[in-house]
Amino acid sequence: MAKAKKKAKKTAKKKVTKQASAKKTVKKTAKKTAKKTAKKKVARAKASAKAKAAKKATAEKAAAKKTAVKKAAPKKSVSKKTAPAKAAAKKLAPQKKAEEKKAAPAKAATVDVAKIFTPLDDRVLVRPEGASNMTPGGLYIPDSVASSDRPFRGTILAVGPGHRDKKGRLRPLDVKIGDKVMFHQYAGSEVKIGSEDYLILREDDIIAVTE
Repeated sequence: MAKAKKKAKKTAKKKVTKQASAKKTVKKTAKKTAKKTAKKKVARAKASAKAKAAKKATAEKAAAKKTAVKKAAPKKSVSKKTAPAKAAAKKLAPQKKAEEKKAAPAKAATVDVAKIFTPLDDRVLVRPEGASNMTPGGLYIPDSVASSDRPFRGTILAVGPGHRDKKGRLRPLDVKIGDKVMFHQYAGSEVKIGSEDYLILREDDIIAVTE
């Protein structure tokens, strides 16, 4: 009987220890699962917060883009309006150039008179410039004075070789091409070369050289 009681006690102790160990393992597993679930919840909360922040940022960017497009829209319309004006100006440009060409007077062909005309003896070729309103001394001549009494001015374009005396010696002229001279109204002979009128004067017909 005593042996049977000892065995029963041992089996009872084993059962108690097994139950206690089982309870401990259950508690440990419960704690582990609770920690895992808590971690998962925290991670999910963080992910959802990040997603919400990203959505807000994208929404703000989209709103900023819309406002920028709205502000830029009137400028585009202005550029669209100015585009036809520019095209019209380009179309009118050739017409204006053609009109200017038509309106512009034809320029007379410039002729180098010195190459085609050479005076003889002491003669010079002069391009007349009209009557002078000022004397060599610097006094102005009023319009009431007769034009025949006023000296005329001109520019020498060609000169002759000079005058030979009785002994055949050549005396060169005192004037040269480019000098501005004064002469009387009826001096010299009129000559037309091309479309311009010129005068052939002798050196004696020249009154003075002016600057």
